[in-house]
Amino acid sequence: MEHKVEYLNQSSSRSTGPILSISRKLFSKATSPCEEIVFENQTWYIGSGISPESHPGRNIIRPLENAMLTSKCLYCESQNILVIALQGCVNMNSGDAYFDYELICKDCNKFSAVSYAEN
Repeated sequence: MEHKVEYLNQSSSRSTGPILSISRKLFSKATSPCEEIVFENQTWYIGSGISPESHPGRNIIRPLENAMLTSKCLYCESQNILVIALQGCVNMNSGDAYFDYELICKDCNKFSAVSYAEN
């Protein structure tokens, strides 16, 4: 089933189905709330969902932790959310930071994705 992705700005999007390529491919097959895997040469956390406060990857970089702890559903604005996919890092050469993560809302069952690039 195809889901329309709405790009709310250059760093946020929402949809009735999974948004990021990793979650489109693996979310429906997830057997645990969160596990670390390598997908398309990047380390990702993927799963059926874990709270932002409990996510093992939230401390990768400071902007990611701050963003995750204030996240909400981009449809109903609920903070009753679970993180289903996350990756981020700091480039060792430039010092630039970037991350992507996707949420599912436990209230409306819709998806929100956030991307950040500091360069």
